[in-house]
Amino acid sequence: MNVDTLTDLAFLALVVNAVVNGLAAPIRSRYPRLNLWWLSYVSFALGLLVVLLPLPVTVFQGLAVAGAASGLFDIIKAVGKN
Repeated sequence: MNVDTLTDLAFLALVVNAVVNGLAAPIRSRYPRLNLWWLSYVSFALGLLVVLLPLPVTVFQGLAVAGAASGLFDIIKAVGKN
């Protein structure tokens, strides 16, 4: 494996982890004492799916770009108010 492939895999792992944590946030807030030990397995399985199939990679890259665009829009909007 070269450095570019490892960088892409690390980025996708971060995106998958963020998506799983984002989906679990409402569960954590509603049931704070619930043990969510199985989320690491969900994240691992989703990560394998992303690495093995090309379609989820495209979907997660789209989610990452949309999140970055939303963050930039919020920053520009906040700067424009000042």
